[in-house]
Amino acid sequence: MISLNFDTVFLTSIFMIITSLAIFIVIYFFKNIINNMIVELRNKQLENRSIVSSLRREVNNMNVRISQVIQDLDSISTRVYKLESYTYELPKTQSSMESSSLEKESSIQPKRIRTIKGKRTISQLNKTERKILELLSNGPKSSREIRDSLDLSREHVARELKSLYEKGYVLRYTESKPYVYEITEEGLSILGK
Repeated sequence: MISLNFDTVFLTSIFMIITSLAIFIVIYFFKNIINNMIVELRNKQLENRSIVSSLRREVNNMNVRISQVIQDLDSISTRVYKLESYTYELPKTQSSMESSSLEKESSIQPKRIRTIKGKRTISQLNKTERKILELLSNGPKSSREIRDSLDLSREHVARELKSLYEKGYVLRYTESKPYVYEITEEGLSILGK
């Protein structure tokens, strides 16, 4: 049998108590650190939720503003379209009014104007008018297609097309928007085609 003396047992017991106490203190210390970290993480989580909620409100407000801007743009586009259409319908000069009274009205035929007799040459056209006639010689095009092909402003193209229409070089189909233009025989002949 092992004989233990009192001193050894006492010292061993004290060592075990001190060790247990040290372990308890370390565990308690780490527990407090972990609890503090959990509280900080919860606070950060609440703060982040608040930020996310605020950002969602801002995004919703921006969506409302974007929708309003899109509606405004649609409204402006409609107004511009109406104004553009109106410019084509402005009263014509007396001679073109007389010529339009000579036309036969038909919903599927383009409006035609009376052409002025006499020899015309390509030199009577400006550079843009020539380009437009060349483009139309390949087939009918809308004013938008012409504008995109020539990379010109809408107003410039509208002015040139109106001039070509009044000179009798192009026909204007008004059944669709934007109007579709087609070169006339006279327009082809001035190009030498």
